[in-house]
Amino acid sequence: MVMDAVARDTVRKIVRTARPRTIVLFGSSARLGCRKGRDLDLLVIKDGSFDRDRLLSDIYMALLDSGRAADVILVTPEEARRYRNEGALIISTALTTGRVVYSA
Repeated sequence: MVMDAVARDTVRKIVRTARPRTIVLFGSSARLGCRKGRDLDLLVIKDGSFDRDRLLSDIYMALLDSGRAADVILVTPEEARRYRNEGALIISTALTTGRVVYSA
């Protein structure tokens, strides 16, 4: 999958801000490609203990000038494992249909 410059920059900003283990791109951008006008749906998997609300706020602040809307789901590796097969949850969708765009 080819990511455009805006998508690559968005991933870099999230990595710099959150230092995640993994970032998974899912949704239409993962299926159809990252293009102008298409938002980015990103599952961010983060190790360790962290304040989820604070870190999400920091991520969204870092993305304010990114040029594309992004929806960020922030989970721990344990939550990703626990909900991987829960079809009604977006975590499952992201992990089964998404594409890893960053791995530490």
